[in-house]
Amino acid sequence: MQKRDRLRGIILTFFISWTFALNGISVNAQDVVTSDDISGGFVFRSGSSSQKKTASRNASTVKRTNSQKRATTTRVRRQSSIVAKDNPKRTRSTKVSPDTIDTAKISTKKKEEVSVIFAGAGEFYLENDEVDKALAIFRESIVLDPKNVNGLLGLSEAATRKGNALLDLDQPETAKFFFLEAIKNNEKNAGAFAGLGEVFDLLSEENNALDNYLKALALDPELTELSTPIGVLYYQRGDLVKADGYLTKALAVSPDNAETQMFLGLVRYKQDRTGEAIAAFRRAIELDPTSAEAHYYLGETLDKLGKTAEAIVEYNKAVALNPKYTEVWFDLGVALYNTKKYEEAITAYKQTIKLKNDMGDAHANLGDVYRQLNRLDDALAAYRLATAFIKNDAELFSKYGYTAGRIAANPTKRNYWNIAIENLAKAVALSADAVDYTNLGWAYYNSAQNDFQAKRDADAQVKLQKAKESLLEAVKLNQKFPAAFLNLGITQSDLGEYQAAIGNLIRASELQKDWIPAISELGVAYYRNKDYDNAAKQFRRTIEIDKNFISGIYNLGETEFFRGNIKETKKAYQRLIELNQKTLALRLDLLTKGAVRK
Repeated sequence: MQKRDRLRGIILTFFISWTFALNGISVNAQDVVTSDDISGGFVFRSGSSSQKKTASRNASTVKRTNSQKRATTTRVRRQSSIVAKDNPKRTRSTKVSPDTIDTAKISTKKKEEVSVIFAGAGEFYLENDEVDKALAIFRESIVLDPKNVNGLLGLSEAATRKGNALLDLDQPETAKFFFLEAIKNNEKNAGAFAGLGEVFDLLSEENNALDNYLKALALDPELTELSTPIGVLYYQRGDLVKADGYLTKALAVSPDNAETQMFLGLVRYKQDRTGEAIAAFRRAIELDPTSAEAHYYLGETLDKLGKTAEAIVEYNKAVALNPKYTEVWFDLGVALYNTKKYEEAITAYKQTIKLKNDMGDAHANLGDVYRQLNRLDDALAAYRLATAFIKNDAELFSKYGYTAGRIAANPTKRNYWNIAIENLAKAVALSADAVDYTNLGWAYYNSAQNDFQAKRDADAQVKLQKAKESLLEAVKLNQKFPAAFLNLGITQSDLGEYQAAIGNLIRASELQKDWIPAISELGVAYYRNKDYDNAAKQFRRTIEIDKNFISGIYNLGETEFFRGNIKETKKAYQRLIELNQKTLALRLDLLTKGAVRK
């Protein structure tokens, strides 16, 4: 699951069901309407409903594709060949056609003389591109005379060519043997060091690759084609200064290199030079329209600028070019979620999971999408799968617990409160901050209401106490967290601890001005404590804030009745009739024995 920044300071709560009229739960006679569950007391740990791309791999780990590496090898060889013709790097032995070698005559010659002849034959084979024969006879030459410099240099060149040929056949491990042989026989063979760098690059041994590329360039500064892979490897190390330097040099030499443009774009992206990054990615795409990577990172840059709609277009192009590009599918899902294109986001996340089933963040984000669509069973299943792969993300367990609680609102699934408590307790164990303790208290409170309805009063009392314990921890950790004070006050009110409840509900209403839930529950606590004057003041405040607040209208009517103010009760009755709240109007009628209708 993706990490989010914790919302510090005041966090609003969202009340799913508040009034009797909305939730349909029966209310005992002569008692005001309360929040029979505090599902609105759940607080999401993230300050934003948007998803983040934390599961996508960091751009610094972007690697060159094998085709890009082979293209570099080809360019380096071509450049090396041109440089060698203009400025030969070794003295060659005089060519000798193998057909002219008289084995009878050479048997009478000294080993050193025969070594020279064999070296000449090696040069003949090299010129005719018969590399294996050249290798064999150069090796014989060196056996005869280990000090034959031309033979050593010829063998080094032949081994380098063989290594390059094996790289073309995608056999880097075997190629490595020949490049090492080449270097052993000529420690100044820049081409062999370049080839060895490509071997390590293909084997994902980046440090060794960089070391050998740098040696090659130091030996032969004219091998400027090495600037691109060197720049890429410095970029992967996070050394943006050196990466910038080498890639800029590479671009000066070869401005139409799509790979160089793309990686320079990545450097600019990391440097927050987004305009230049976009230009580089667009140029890379012009040079190579088939580059899924360039489309992807163009999308990433556009998304960074808040141009999410344009980013989605680029992501779609990337997956069209490479349907198995897992990271793009994931980031496409994030972008679609953040633009509320939930059905399309489901498709993107399902494709991500199809390609990488153990990607916990994809399961978690899919759960978010289902939750937004109120497909709670699907959301719960997705969160459950996510927790199979992610064990240390408090927010994931928090959402898992919340979704289970939402499902538990269904009378046939009340046992889901156990799942909610279990997962919210895990969130507390991982984080233990005010948000997590508040949410655990939320679950215990709601589970207690379930027990009350099932006539399990003893169990309910135990859970109310646990709810209180969790919420006390929450307010201890954060003295400015209104949700925690609200939920603690509601719980204490249910426990009959009215004075404590009143104090905490006053604190909640002070922390969040004109917060109807806190004001209403404060009125309930006063009412239950038989302080009808203060109760009426709080209920009246809720109506002043929201003239259509049903609970406030009813509660004020009932409270005024007990204050002996039937005139105000009649007003409440008439207002309920106007708002088509017949059930609550009937209740006032019964309470007053018809007085409200006179």
